[in-house]
Amino acid sequence: MNKICIFALISVVVLAGFMGSAQAYNEIGLEVTDPVGNSIGTETNPVEVCPCVPITPELVKVVVTNSGTETDTAHLSLEVPEGWTGQIQSTVTLASGESQALSLLLINPPGCNVQAGDYVARITAESGVNSQAKTTKELHIRIMKCYFVSLDADPEINTCTEAEPVTVDVNITNEGKWSEVVDLSANIEWAEFSETTLNLASGETKTVQVVLDPPEGFVGTQNVEIKAESQISYASDTKTTELNVLDCYDFELGLEPEEAEVCIAKKAAYTLKIKNTGINADVYSVSSPEWVSIDGTASAGPDETAEINLEIAAEQAGERDFEITVSSQNDAELSKTVSGVLKVNECRDVVVIASPSEVTACRNIPADFNVIVKNRGTVEDVFELTATSGSLDKNKVVLPAKQSEEISLNIDTSDMEEGEYEISVTAATSDGSVSDTSVVKLIVENCYSAELTVTPENQSICRCTSTDYNIRIENTGELADRYTVTMDGFEKEVFLESGESEEFAVEYPITYGPGESREITVTAESDNVKLEKTVILGIKPEEECFDVELYAEGVPMVDGAAAVEVCNSTVVPLKIKNTGERTEIFLLSVTGPDWMYIVPEEVLTLPGDEKDAYLYIAPPYGVETGVYSAFVNVESANLQKELKVVVSVVPNITEENITIKKPGEKITINLTGTNLTGGVITGEERPVWKTAVVAVITVIIILILVIRFVFLIK
Repeated sequence: MNKICIFALISVVVLAGFMGSAQAYNEIGLEVTDPVGNSIGTETNPVEVCPCVPITPELVKVVVTNSGTETDTAHLSLEVPEGWTGQIQSTVTLASGESQALSLLLINPPGCNVQAGDYVARITAESGVNSQAKTTKELHIRIMKCYFVSLDADPEINTCTEAEPVTVDVNITNEGKWSEVVDLSANIEWAEFSETTLNLASGETKTVQVVLDPPEGFVGTQNVEIKAESQISYASDTKTTELNVLDCYDFELGLEPEEAEVCIAKKAAYTLKIKNTGINADVYSVSSPEWVSIDGTASAGPDETAEINLEIAAEQAGERDFEITVSSQNDAELSKTVSGVLKVNECRDVVVIASPSEVTACRNIPADFNVIVKNRGTVEDVFELTATSGSLDKNKVVLPAKQSEEISLNIDTSDMEEGEYEISVTAATSDGSVSDTSVVKLIVENCYSAELTVTPENQSICRCTSTDYNIRIENTGELADRYTVTMDGFEKEVFLESGESEEFAVEYPITYGPGESREITVTAESDNVKLEKTVILGIKPEEECFDVELYAEGVPMVDGAAAVEVCNSTVVPLKIKNTGERTEIFLLSVTGPDWMYIVPEEVLTLPGDEKDAYLYIAPPYGVETGVYSAFVNVESANLQKELKVVVSVVPNITEENITIKKPGEKITINLTGTNLTGGVITGEERPVWKTAVVAVITVIIILILVIRFVFLIK
């Protein structure tokens, strides 16, 4: 045998040993079954329990398997739905190939009133030797409506104090699995049930009448709590009906003034006010003495006031009393009377003239009026001066008969809102028997104004993101102003001179789900102006934001099959393309025979990115030939999709060849034999630096052996 052949043989033996060592691995398996070994806890075959029933090993058997090549201690953790509690055996030590059922598993729903439906708990087992060897199983739990009753009643009822007792229909439904005997009760004594105990079959609904008869004179709101409680189980329900007992017809009656004083041959003016304090509109009949001129009817809606003006002529000096009676046309028993007094005096007279009759002024700028008071009586008199707004430079004047005096009225507009105001100036004697009033109009203009713009006004974006709004405020008024800009928690203070503007951006985070939209209000407010803009922010549908394409290249799928020999292997190239609008981390897994696996198990993709993955298929010795199906699953926090893969396993064709490829390439060794497994042998499970160090040491050993061999030959 020559030197080259000997060197090649030694290299193959050493490299084969090196490659073989890379096959050592550790893997932890989980299996969820019932106590006799039937598979349960899946989405299609959940564990079904009633409320108040905990999940224990008596219902669910969790088996941990060490599929690795060495003894391992598996660390277990349990994740339960929000509000639930749970415990699990923390560790289990297993020899290679050993399986063991957990002795501790406890999952408690949050009380007997837990909502019926499907829930998911997750059990995770992680290798203590290889942190990459981790298995998670979902345990699907279905809470059944074993005992469940529900009530349905009107949430609010309005009635009048004059009305008959109110009847409320209450529907009681047995939504549980078994018959119930239900007791009905209420929190008030004046609620009477047509039945207080019901026998309800599963799914049956019965209607019970509850008669509410409030005590006499009761006015207001009463919350009536109606309760259904099972005699057999924990099932119960309570509904509240708000009963509002109101006055249907009532009113308040007033006369302004109650007493009037005029000169002979003058007319005294009164205003009759009828305020409807009932809950229904009403029509009122008005009656009075013949010498009091008044309209016959009036009407008013709820909380409205009807006003009737009347004049009484003063024909002779003296005092005269009168009564006005108002009756409801809808409630025959409702009637009220108001009294008035008319005093007629020998005449003294005064006149007040205010000018100009109308003044326009900016807010914060004073307005001035001239007021002339003239004594038109026949004797000297003293007149007291008052104004409904502003200040007079004199509050009292003494005027001889037929004489007049001019005074000033100054009005401070700083605390007045923009708009029109009627201001009355009155001159009256101290006893009030003689008086006159002049009315002027003041128009207050707001010299402060601003413009607020917010862009964009209408947009839609993906959830779990944020968007920027551009806010611009401009002082379009005549004076400087300080504004506070607010937007859903954001606040900024801006000071602007007249004509100045400021623009800034506000980042707005999205905190609600797809399919929703929200009106966002932006305000800019100062002591003088208040501006408001509303923009609409919508959330795009999930399929626009999050989507993925998963497909295979060059291998028949679904309708065809990828052919592979027993004890051999093949690779199916896959493409994962992020067709959504958001960056995604996709987790890849295979549901199918345990001789299929996928790499990588996780890929990060930007929108539009396409990444490669490889499905490795390696049926070992003993696998029966035939067609197998598997599903390649891709999922992220936002979506899940799968691709069906059909594989045809065919008998092994006996071969005897050794193929050595270049460094860095995969080495395929197909050998003849009955208990050998052909497949792809890689060093990917070792870190790169460790592989490099071992390779260098191996090459050095080979060189030393070759040199010694050469010297021996010589």
